[in-house]
Amino acid sequence: MVAEPEGPEEAPEDRKPQSDEARSAFVPPPGVEQPAPPEEEHPTSEFSLPEGLTPEPPAEQEGSAFAPPSTYSAKSSPPAFTPAYGVPLVKLPQNAPWQDRMRTMLRLPVGERPVPEAAGKEDDAGPSVPRVLDLTLRIGELLLAGGEGAEDVEAAMFAICRSYGLDRCEPTVTFTLLSVTYQPSLVDDPVTANRTVRRRGTDYTRLEAVYQLLADINDPDHEVSPEEAYRRLAEIRRNRHPYPGWVLTAAAGMLAGAASVLLGGGPTVFFVAALGAVLGDRLAWLCAGRGLPEFYQFLVAAMP
Repeated sequence: MVAEPEGPEEAPEDRKPQSDEARSAFVPPPGVEQPAPPEEEHPTSEFSLPEGLTPEPPAEQEGSAFAPPSTYSAKSSPPAFTPAYGVPLVKLPQNAPWQDRMRTMLRLPVGERPVPEAAGKEDDAGPSVPRVLDLTLRIGELLLAGGEGAEDVEAAMFAICRSYGLDRCEPTVTFTLLSVTYQPSLVDDPVTANRTVRRRGTDYTRLEAVYQLLADINDPDHEVSPEEAYRRLAEIRRNRHPYPGWVLTAAAGMLAGAASVLLGGGPTVFFVAALGAVLGDRLAWLCAGRGLPEFYQFLVAAMP
Protein backbone atom coordinates (compact mmCIF):
# COMPACT_ATOMS: atom_id res chain seq x y z
CA MET A 1 0.00 0.00 0.00
CA VAL A 2 1.13 3.46 -0.79
CA ALA A 3 0.78 5.95 1.99
CA GLU A 4 -1.07 9.10 1.20
CA PRO A 5 1.01 12.19 1.32
CA GLU A 6 0.36 14.44 4.32
CA GLY A 7 -0.83 17.94 3.70
CA PRO A 8 1.31 20.96 4.31
CA GLU A 9 1.54 22.19 7.93
CA GLU A 10 -0.35 25.41 8.85
CA ALA A 11 1.67 28.44 9.56
CA PRO A 12 1.34 30.06 13.04
CA GLU A 13 -0.16 33.21 11.57
CA ASP A 14 -2.81 31.22 9.78
CA ARG A 15 -4.23 29.80 12.99
CA LYS A 16 -7.52 31.19 14.36
CA PRO A 17 -6.84 33.75 17.06
CA GLN A 18 -8.17 33.15 20.59
CA SER A 19 -11.43 34.92 21.25
CA ASP A 20 -11.74 37.75 23.78
CA GLU A 21 -14.24 35.76 25.82
CA ALA A 22 -11.64 33.08 26.44
CA ARG A 23 -9.35 35.53 28.19
CA SER A 24 -9.95 37.32 31.46
CA ALA A 25 -10.46 41.02 31.30
CA PHE A 26 -7.91 41.38 34.12
CA VAL A 27 -5.10 39.49 32.35
CA PRO A 28 -2.60 42.00 30.99
CA PRO A 29 -1.75 41.72 27.33
CA PRO A 30 1.55 40.13 26.23
CA GLY A 31 4.57 42.32 26.87
CA VAL A 32 3.07 44.06 29.89
CA GLU A 33 4.39 43.09 33.26
CA GLN A 34 1.78 41.82 35.65
CA PRO A 35 1.69 43.80 38.93
CA ALA A 36 2.36 41.93 42.11
CA PRO A 37 -0.83 41.04 44.06
CA PRO A 38 -1.47 43.02 47.26
CA GLU A 39 -0.31 41.37 50.42
CA GLU A 40 -3.67 41.66 52.28
CA GLU A 41 -6.83 43.64 51.78
CA HIS A 42 -8.66 45.17 54.78
CA PRO A 43 -11.90 46.95 53.80
CA THR A 44 -12.76 49.51 56.44
CA SER A 45 -15.95 51.37 57.37
CA GLU A 46 -16.27 55.11 57.08
CA PHE A 47 -17.12 55.13 60.79
CA SER A 48 -13.94 53.35 61.83
CA LEU A 49 -11.52 55.07 64.17
CA PRO A 50 -8.44 56.61 62.59
CA GLU A 51 -5.01 55.19 63.28
CA GLY A 52 -3.48 56.22 66.57
CA LEU A 53 -6.79 56.74 68.37
CA THR A 54 -7.54 54.34 71.19
CA PRO A 55 -11.26 53.59 71.72
CA GLU A 56 -12.71 54.15 75.16
CA PRO A 57 -13.61 51.01 77.10
CA PRO A 58 -17.39 50.41 77.39
CA ALA A 59 -19.00 51.50 80.64
CA GLU A 60 -20.98 48.29 80.92
CA GLN A 61 -20.48 44.89 79.51
CA GLU A 62 -22.83 44.29 76.65
CA GLY A 63 -25.50 41.76 77.41
CA SER A 64 -29.22 41.12 77.17
CA ALA A 65 -31.59 44.07 76.86
CA PHE A 66 -33.61 42.63 79.75
CA ALA A 67 -30.64 42.45 82.12
CA PRO A 68 -30.82 44.98 85.00
CA PRO A 69 -28.31 47.85 84.81
CA SER A 70 -25.23 47.91 87.01
CA THR A 71 -26.65 50.76 89.10
CA TYR A 72 -29.83 48.81 89.94
CA SER A 73 -30.29 47.61 93.48
CA ALA A 74 -33.19 45.46 94.62
CA LYS A 75 -33.10 47.03 98.09
CA SER A 76 -33.43 50.61 96.86
CA SER A 77 -35.78 49.88 93.96
CA PRO A 78 -39.23 51.56 93.93
CA PRO A 79 -42.23 49.41 94.83
CA ALA A 80 -43.85 47.59 91.93
CA PHE A 81 -47.37 48.42 90.78
CA THR A 82 -48.64 45.02 91.92
CA PRO A 83 -46.68 43.82 94.96
CA ALA A 84 -46.19 40.16 95.73
CA TYR A 85 -48.70 40.29 98.55
CA GLY A 86 -51.38 41.82 96.30
CA VAL A 87 -52.99 45.23 95.98
CA PRO A 88 -53.91 46.64 99.41
CA LEU A 89 -57.61 46.90 100.11
CA VAL A 90 -59.03 50.40 100.13
CA LYS A 91 -60.65 51.17 103.49
CA LEU A 92 -62.71 54.30 103.98
CA PRO A 93 -63.41 55.70 107.43
CA GLN A 94 -67.04 55.28 108.40
CA ASN A 95 -67.10 58.50 110.41
CA ALA A 96 -66.24 60.62 107.36
CA PRO A 97 -69.08 62.50 105.64
CA TRP A 98 -70.81 60.51 102.93
CA GLN A 99 -69.90 63.16 100.32
CA ASP A 100 -66.17 62.62 100.94
CA ARG A 101 -66.52 58.84 100.89
CA MET A 102 -68.48 58.86 97.63
CA ARG A 103 -66.02 61.22 95.92
CA THR A 104 -63.13 58.97 96.96
CA MET A 105 -64.81 55.87 95.55
CA LEU A 106 -65.76 57.63 92.33
CA ARG A 107 -62.08 58.34 91.67
CA LEU A 108 -61.25 54.61 92.01
CA PRO A 109 -61.64 52.08 89.18
CA VAL A 110 -64.80 49.99 89.35
CA GLY A 111 -62.90 46.81 90.20
CA GLU A 112 -61.09 48.41 93.18
CA ARG A 113 -64.11 49.98 94.87
CA PRO A 114 -64.98 48.39 98.21
CA VAL A 115 -68.21 46.45 98.22
CA PRO A 116 -70.82 47.74 100.70
CA GLU A 117 -70.93 45.65 103.82
CA ALA A 118 -74.70 45.47 104.02
CA ALA A 119 -77.44 46.90 101.85
CA GLY A 120 -80.16 47.64 104.36
CA LYS A 121 -82.50 49.21 101.82
CA GLU A 122 -83.07 46.17 99.63
CA ASP A 123 -85.85 43.61 99.97
CA ASP A 124 -85.57 39.84 99.89
CA ALA A 125 -86.04 39.81 96.13
CA GLY A 126 -83.41 42.53 95.63
CA PRO A 127 -83.80 46.15 94.59
CA SER A 128 -85.76 47.13 91.51
CA VAL A 129 -82.99 48.37 89.25
CA PRO A 130 -85.11 50.60 86.96
CA ARG A 131 -86.88 52.17 89.93
CA VAL A 132 -83.63 52.91 91.78
CA LEU A 133 -82.05 54.36 88.66
CA ASP A 134 -85.10 56.57 88.05
CA LEU A 135 -85.04 57.81 91.64
CA THR A 136 -81.31 58.51 91.32
CA LEU A 137 -81.82 60.54 88.16
CA ARG A 138 -84.71 62.57 89.61
CA ILE A 139 -82.72 63.53 92.68
CA GLY A 140 -79.69 64.35 90.55
CA GLU A 141 -81.89 66.49 88.31
CA LEU A 142 -83.07 68.57 91.27
CA LEU A 143 -79.50 69.04 92.46
CA LEU A 144 -78.17 70.07 89.06
CA ALA A 145 -81.15 72.34 88.34
CA GLY A 146 -80.75 73.96 91.77
CA GLY A 147 -77.18 75.09 91.07
CA GLU A 148 -75.09 72.20 92.41
CA GLY A 149 -71.75 71.28 90.80
CA ALA A 150 -71.32 68.27 88.52
CA GLU A 151 -68.91 66.42 90.84
CA ASP A 152 -71.23 66.82 93.84
CA VAL A 153 -74.19 65.57 91.78
CA GLU A 154 -72.19 62.50 90.72
CA ALA A 155 -71.29 61.78 94.34
CA ALA A 156 -74.95 62.08 95.39
CA MET A 157 -76.14 59.77 92.59
CA PHE A 158 -73.44 57.22 93.42
CA ALA A 159 -74.43 57.33 97.10
CA ILE A 160 -78.09 56.62 96.29
CA CYS A 161 -77.22 53.63 94.11
CA ARG A 162 -74.92 52.10 96.71
CA SER A 163 -77.44 52.74 99.47
CA TYR A 164 -80.00 50.59 97.63
CA GLY A 165 -77.52 47.83 96.80
CA LEU A 166 -76.36 48.83 93.29
CA ASP A 167 -72.63 48.97 93.87
CA ARG A 168 -71.45 48.47 90.25
CA CYS A 169 -72.80 51.77 88.93
CA GLU A 170 -71.18 54.64 87.08
CA PRO A 171 -72.88 58.08 87.12
CA THR A 172 -72.00 60.74 84.55
CA VAL A 173 -73.06 64.39 84.79
CA THR A 174 -72.55 67.08 82.16
CA PHE A 175 -73.92 70.60 81.93
CA THR A 176 -77.43 69.48 80.92
CA LEU A 177 -77.36 65.65 80.87
CA LEU A 178 -77.40 63.09 83.66
CA SER A 179 -76.66 59.43 82.99
CA VAL A 180 -76.17 56.39 85.20
CA THR A 181 -75.10 52.89 84.16
CA TYR A 182 -75.47 49.77 86.28
CA GLN A 183 -73.92 46.40 85.44
CA PRO A 184 -74.96 43.50 87.69
CA SER A 185 -71.85 41.46 86.84
CA LEU A 186 -69.11 41.19 84.26
CA VAL A 187 -71.17 38.83 82.09
CA ASP A 188 -74.52 40.66 82.29
CA ASP A 189 -75.60 43.46 80.01
CA PRO A 190 -75.46 46.95 81.59
CA VAL A 191 -78.60 48.99 82.21
CA THR A 192 -78.33 52.69 81.34
CA ALA A 193 -80.76 55.54 82.03
CA ASN A 194 -80.38 59.25 81.40
CA ARG A 195 -82.24 62.48 81.97
CA THR A 196 -81.93 66.00 80.54
CA VAL A 197 -82.10 69.19 82.62
CA ARG A 198 -83.98 71.87 80.69
CA ARG A 199 -83.77 74.78 83.13
CA ARG A 200 -81.37 75.73 85.89
CA GLY A 201 -81.68 78.28 88.64
CA THR A 202 -80.09 78.72 92.06
CA ASP A 203 -82.49 77.56 94.79
CA TYR A 204 -80.76 76.96 98.10
CA THR A 205 -84.01 76.14 99.90
CA ARG A 206 -84.64 73.23 97.55
CA LEU A 207 -81.00 72.14 97.72
CA GLU A 208 -81.16 72.02 101.52
CA ALA A 209 -84.28 69.83 101.39
CA VAL A 210 -82.72 67.46 98.84
CA TYR A 211 -79.54 67.12 100.89
CA GLN A 212 -81.63 66.30 103.96
CA LEU A 213 -83.27 63.51 101.96
CA LEU A 214 -79.83 62.28 100.84
CA ALA A 215 -78.58 62.26 104.42
CA ASP A 216 -81.54 60.11 105.49
CA ILE A 217 -81.03 57.70 102.58
CA ASN A 218 -77.32 57.27 103.40
CA ASP A 219 -77.91 56.93 107.13
CA PRO A 220 -77.68 53.20 108.05
CA ASP A 221 -79.84 53.78 111.13
CA HIS A 222 -82.63 55.45 109.13
CA GLU A 223 -84.17 53.22 106.48
CA VAL A 224 -85.86 55.11 103.63
CA SER A 225 -87.72 52.98 101.12
CA PRO A 226 -87.91 54.04 97.46
CA GLU A 227 -91.64 54.80 97.91
CA GLU A 228 -90.94 57.15 100.82
CA ALA A 229 -88.11 58.80 98.88
CA TYR A 230 -90.48 59.38 95.93
CA ARG A 231 -93.06 60.93 98.27
CA ARG A 232 -90.57 63.32 99.86
CA LEU A 233 -89.17 64.17 96.44
CA ALA A 234 -92.64 65.14 95.21
CA GLU A 235 -93.09 67.40 98.22
CA ILE A 236 -89.78 69.11 97.50
CA ARG A 237 -90.86 69.72 93.91
CA ARG A 238 -94.21 71.23 94.97
CA ASN A 239 -92.70 73.59 97.51
CA ARG A 240 -92.30 77.09 96.15
CA HIS A 241 -89.77 79.73 97.10
CA PRO A 242 -90.37 81.05 100.63
CA TYR A 243 -89.33 84.52 99.45
CA PRO A 244 -90.76 86.63 96.63
CA GLY A 245 -88.76 87.32 93.49
CA TRP A 246 -87.88 90.93 94.32
CA VAL A 247 -86.20 89.80 97.55
CA LEU A 248 -83.98 87.40 95.62
CA THR A 249 -83.09 90.09 93.11
CA ALA A 250 -82.24 92.56 95.85
CA ALA A 251 -80.12 89.94 97.61
CA ALA A 252 -78.18 89.32 94.39
CA GLY A 253 -77.50 93.05 94.08
CA MET A 254 -76.35 93.33 97.71
CA LEU A 255 -74.05 90.32 97.22
CA ALA A 256 -72.43 91.87 94.13
CA GLY A 257 -72.01 95.22 95.87
CA ALA A 258 -70.44 93.60 98.94
CA ALA A 259 -67.99 91.70 96.74
CA SER A 260 -66.94 94.97 95.06
CA VAL A 261 -66.32 96.60 98.45
CA LEU A 262 -64.15 93.65 99.52
CA LEU A 263 -62.03 94.27 96.42
CA GLY A 264 -61.49 97.93 97.37
CA GLY A 265 -64.44 99.69 95.74
CA GLY A 266 -66.15 102.75 97.12
CA PRO A 267 -69.83 103.78 97.33
CA THR A 268 -70.01 104.49 93.60
CA VAL A 269 -68.59 101.08 92.71
CA PHE A 270 -70.96 99.44 95.20
CA PHE A 271 -73.97 101.10 93.59
CA VAL A 272 -72.86 100.29 90.01
CA ALA A 273 -72.12 96.63 90.84
CA ALA A 274 -75.45 96.20 92.65
CA LEU A 275 -77.35 97.80 89.77
CA GLY A 276 -75.61 95.58 87.20
CA ALA A 277 -76.39 92.44 89.20
CA VAL A 278 -80.07 93.44 89.58
CA LEU A 279 -80.46 94.08 85.86
CA GLY A 280 -78.66 90.84 84.97
CA ASP A 281 -80.83 88.80 87.33
CA ARG A 282 -84.07 90.24 85.93
CA LEU A 283 -82.93 89.69 82.34
CA ALA A 284 -81.99 86.10 83.14
CA TRP A 285 -85.43 85.41 84.63
CA LEU A 286 -87.10 87.02 81.62
CA CYS A 287 -85.09 84.90 79.14
CA ALA A 288 -85.69 81.73 81.16
CA GLY A 289 -89.45 82.35 81.12
CA ARG A 290 -89.38 82.62 77.32
CA GLY A 291 -87.50 79.31 76.96
CA LEU A 292 -84.19 80.78 75.75
CA PRO A 293 -81.27 78.30 75.99
CA GLU A 294 -79.15 78.67 79.07
CA PHE A 295 -76.02 79.74 77.19
CA TYR A 296 -77.86 82.77 75.81
CA GLN A 297 -79.36 83.48 79.22
CA PHE A 298 -75.84 83.88 80.63
CA LEU A 299 -74.87 86.01 77.65
CA VAL A 300 -77.80 88.40 78.13
CA ALA A 301 -77.39 88.53 81.92
CA ALA A 302 -73.68 89.40 81.59
CA MET A 303 -74.31 92.46 79.40
CA PRO A 304 -75.25 94.88 82.23
